[in-house]
Amino acid sequence: MQSRTALFGTTLLAAALIIASPRLSLSPGPMTRGHEDIANDCLGCHTPLRGLPTARCVSCHPLDSIGTSRRGVLRPTGADTALAGMHNAFAQTDCLECHSDHAGPDPANATREFSHEALSSDFRQRCTTCHDGNRPVDDLHRQMGDDCGGCHTTTEWKPATFDHQKVATRRTCTACHEQKRPADELHRQVGDDCGGCHTTTEWKPATFDHQKVATRRTCTACHEQKRPVDDLHRQMGDDCGACHTTTEWKPATFEHQKVASRRTCTACHEQKRPADELHRQVGDDCGACHTTTEWKPATFDHQKFGMRQGCTGCHERKRPTDELHRQVGDDCGACHTTTAWKPATFEHQKFGMRQGCTGCHERKRPTDELHRPVGGDCGACHTTSAWKPATFEHNQYFVLDRDHRTTCRTCHTETASYKSYTCYGCHEHTESRMIAKHREEGVSNLRDCVRCHRSADEHEGGREGGREHHEDDD
Repeated sequence: MQSRTALFGTTLLAAALIIASPRLSLSPGPMTRGHEDIANDCLGCHTPLRGLPTARCVSCHPLDSIGTSRRGVLRPTGADTALAGMHNAFAQTDCLECHSDHAGPDPANATREFSHEALSSDFRQRCTTCHDGNRPVDDLHRQMGDDCGGCHTTTEWKPATFDHQKVATRRTCTACHEQKRPADELHRQVGDDCGGCHTTTEWKPATFDHQKVATRRTCTACHEQKRPVDDLHRQMGDDCGACHTTTEWKPATFEHQKVASRRTCTACHEQKRPADELHRQVGDDCGACHTTTEWKPATFDHQKFGMRQGCTGCHERKRPTDELHRQVGDDCGACHTTTAWKPATFEHQKFGMRQGCTGCHERKRPTDELHRPVGGDCGACHTTSAWKPATFEHNQYFVLDRDHRTTCRTCHTETASYKSYTCYGCHEHTESRMIAKHREEGVSNLRDCVRCHRSADEHEGGREGGREHHEDDD
């Protein structure tokens, strides 16, 4: 009995508090700024057991006046006709879907996240009802209506994504981009079907696929004015792809192997064919001597051709006319390299094993007293890498210093061979004295003095028998 009395007393007390001060008893938080005057009048907006009907909100905030007047307790920040139009579209929508209260005095806290999906489908297509001030002012958008969703997505104002495929079925590219249409002759003669040649995912870059259009027209149908005017291209037809690649106009790559099976080089290059005697006497098979990957440079492989005839078969007029070359045959490769006509490199070591230098250079042989008596073995004194300069280093045998600066005949008494020499023409040696002196030194060969005595300075002499020479033999 006592518990029932306590429960009844508690309930009665709670009811009295609610009636006496409902805000303190039931309010979830402070009211937003503008609603302070009705903060204690809960029943002014709320209906017991029915919540907050939209009609109660509209009774103070008529939809057609929101943002355009100061009617009611709200204080709008400025006139905005678009705001009223937007709210009229929400006539059948519960205000609590977007707005709230009891979240503090800041009005920003009284607005929930806005979704365009809450608008009617008809109103969603009229974006400019709310966003007319943000509408682009370019000529393209001025000529369009208010149906932004016809071209753009409408989930949000920015970014305004655009899908050409979405609108392409209803209009041509030039319907929007006429002012940006190229004004050159090529584009003036074609129609409005930009997609016939280009991709239409975006205006720029306007990618172009020649393979896409090549099946319907020839290259010159578009590029006639850029067609080369030389004689070679004038005689050709319109099938550019027969010789060139057609992925793009420039660079116009050309593959000779592609066309070589159908015609000779001179069929196209007759006017550029060399007019010299050599090329006049040969046929049109340029590939027999040259590579045919391109006209220039016309590389030539002598090894490819040299097996069939000698060099003079082609170069007879350029053959040297001196006595040396007149007496030799046509086998230029026996003395020269044949990779090219010039420079005609020559290797003496290759040829010198078969005959002496004078075999080829007899007329150029020096006629002085010194060279007349010697034989044809030039290499005995000179280097033979080239005829000139004919290098000779006497110091490698004996240094001609001091009193040794004399004539060749003083030492080389036998003119038939300069390999022999004598020192007795100047040094007053006696055979018995020299034999005795050199016996002490352990030297037995008395006819090869320069083996030990290389100059007038005894200290630069050689060694034999283990001891050096330090005194004059005179």
